[in-house]
Amino acid sequence: MTTKMPPDFKRGMTESRAAIADLQRRWPAAFPLAVRDVRPLAGVIVGVIAAELGWSVSYCKGVLHVWKQRKAYCDAVLTYDLRRGLDGLPTEARVDAEARRMAQAQLAALSAGRQKREAARKAAEAKVVTVCVDATHVSPPTSEHRRPILTLASMRGEVSA
Repeated sequence: MTTKMPPDFKRGMTESRAAIADLQRRWPAAFPLAVRDVRPLAGVIVGVIAAELGWSVSYCKGVLHVWKQRKAYCDAVLTYDLRRGLDGLPTEARVDAEARRMAQAQLAALSAGRQKREAARKAAEAKVVTVCVDATHVSPPTSEHRRPILTLASMRGEVSA
């Protein structure tokens, strides 16, 4: 069964790059630039962000969905117990087992995608090497296009028959 994404959620995902940059400028403690500083976020921030920035809750969830699918966020969910607020301070909200399960699944999906892209890249490189090395299908130049062969005798000015 497929679920239909609300248009605002989908737009939030599509526009997430610029929207996340806005979040990083507005709340750098909650949305740090440095991967090592990323921490799990408290769920209550959705309403606050939507109200502060004039976004719909659905749009905000779409943007945050992209943020939370990143490797750094998944690693943070698996590493830290407490969730953070927009000020970057720990809240009473804890990371639960379901969140950790979802983070592990997302990391596995990211890893599988990386492995697939790496295999495709290697296959493309191997194909290029094969094409470049295999010159058996190249016909030799015709006699009118052949360059004269430089020999020691020709360098001395001796004419060969």
